[in-house]
Amino acid sequence: MRQIAIIGAGSWGTALSLTLANLGHTVSVWAYEKEVAESMRTRHENELFMPGVRLPETVFPTNDLNAALHGAEIVVTVMPSHVCRSLYEQMLPFLRPEMTFVSATKGLDTERLMRMSEVLRSVAGQRFSPRLSVLS
Repeated sequence: MRQIAIIGAGSWGTALSLTLANLGHTVSVWAYEKEVAESMRTRHENELFMPGVRLPETVFPTNDLNAALHGAEIVVTVMPSHVCRSLYEQMLPFLRPEMTFVSATKGLDTERLMRMSEVLRSVAGQRFSPRLSVLS
């Protein structure tokens, strides 16, 4: 069993958290919207993005990046592409070199024409070069 952090609690992030928890992992899910994190925490359901689907007890929603990333071995990023750079910069103080990253964000950085994996390397590379894979 691994500790996994999912950054992004839309329908894609919620589906991944459900799948990973059902495989026996402990999953922290970071939601930008406080009300989404609260709904997931109290009702064990993402009413906004995946209504009617019950989340396992091993899914721990939060609106705090530090809490979501604390102890994580694997970080799955699933946020919208237009906020990736900013969120990676906010995450940087909480990242550790031994973490493995899975970029599951769709799209490109339209300003720099970079894939999301390249955006992560450009931000995190300032501190360390993370182990990185891409899910698409």
